[in-house]
Amino acid sequence: MTSEVSTGTTDNQQLTTCDVIATAFDLRTLLVHHDRSLQQINLIDSYMTRLTNQALIYLKQGRKGHALRILTHKAIAVGVKHLYRLYRLRKWYQVQHVVMSIIRTLQNEALPIPTQPDYSNLMDLETEQTKSISQTLTVAHCNHYRED
Repeated sequence: MTSEVSTGTTDNQQLTTCDVIATAFDLRTLLVHHDRSLQQINLIDSYMTRLTNQALIYLKQGRKGHALRILTHKAIAVGVKHLYRLYRLRKWYQVQHVVMSIIRTLQNEALPIPTQPDYSNLMDLETEQTKSISQTLTVAHCNHYRED
């Protein structure tokens, strides 16, 4: 009877350990996604810098139409970057959630669940940037066509 009790305890511990291992793999996957999104954000930043430099070169050459086309590409890149930032924040929230569940499992304690991140400030900032870029492009297009 003693061996049955210890076997039952060991099975429960193994099950918990297996759950933690599976959760650790999930955590690794989330961290990989988070890191890749950060890499994409950095690539988009360098792409936007190249676009800005190219648009300035076109403006110096008097090729306003080409500069406007480049600025349109930059506006699209800003939108894509915004989506990657939101994705990265979601993955970071999921990482925190998984870490807390692992700690709760290992320590048998009730820890607070991380709160969902507030995206409103990020969205407000991106909305203002998008409005600013679209207004600039509109004025530039109007000026370009008036001069031609």
